[in-house]
Amino acid sequence: MKEAAVVPRPDYTMGEVPVAVVVLRQGTREDPEGILGHCRRNMAPFKVPRAFEFVPALPRNAQGKVLKARLRDQQARDGPADHSAVFPRRTLPP
Repeated sequence: MKEAAVVPRPDYTMGEVPVAVVVLRQGTREDPEGILGHCRRNMAPFKVPRAFEFVPALPRNAQGKVLKARLRDQQARDGPADHSAVFPRRTLPP
């Protein structure tokens, strides 16, 4: 991974969940399971991204700062997160 930014995405259950927008280093492949494992080992559970979006570059302003507002707006347009594949819903025994 070259760089990443984490922004909120609307969620039906939680209100908002963290989503990581990731830029990969040249020559590497997408590995959301590997990134998720690293996050789970090193972060508090509520901070672990519920989804990963791989992009060629993060939007930046003239000073080189990441435009998180633009990323946040994009996530809001994409709609609620579907993180059921990464975090399957557990069923309770009767």
